[in-house]
Amino acid sequence: MAEITVQLPEPIIIRLREQALKSQVSLPELVSQRLMEDFDIAVCTEVQARRRALKLLREHAGYMLRTGTPIFDANTFTWSVPVLPNIKDGKPEPIGEVCLKADTGEILTDSFAILEMSNKAGTLLGVERFDEGFQKRLEELFNKNNSGELSQAERCVLEEMVQKIQAKDLENIQRLIEQLRLPKTNRKKAFAALKRASVALENPTHDETKETRISK
Repeated sequence: MAEITVQLPEPIIIRLREQALKSQVSLPELVSQRLMEDFDIAVCTEVQARRRALKLLREHAGYMLRTGTPIFDANTFTWSVPVLPNIKDGKPEPIGEVCLKADTGEILTDSFAILEMSNKAGTLLGVERFDEGFQKRLEELFNKNNSGELSQAERCVLEEMVQKIQAKDLENIQRLIEQLRLPKTNRKKAFAALKRASVALENPTHDETKETRISK
């Protein structure tokens, strides 16, 4: 944060000290809070910028990614929050950023950019993906299944492909568990987030709204 030095009359300083003591905050922190309340700015601090960016990453990438130290651009009045692979060991380099407006808090980074960053992190973490031909064939068979046009032979192929996906999911999740920094509490939620991230990485065209049960 930037710093500014101002001179105030002693009676005001005395009252501010009394209020700071009552609120159990430091005098500079109290003055800062008072000033920020007078301005209609949604994201004033690095902590606020980082919290908003991290919420976005959790929603779209589980625990694959984490944030670095936000940078404020006075010319555009925006925050840029570096995004890094959320690995346990080493010092990862940024693989992208989340940008947001300081005045409104609007996120300027779309979900496709988050997916691209997840893909980069997945590559670094050794996540294995099916090739484009596999994914295209899978989508084709699911579309036929959903429209009731799947033949018996195609149903067998689809079931085999689904089994391969499930096996790959388990392998990838194990890789992520070994390498990512996961919360010690609420592990079930963390693993569910890893599952979603793994599916998205293996099949970028995956649509959770589609019916994926194989018709018998």
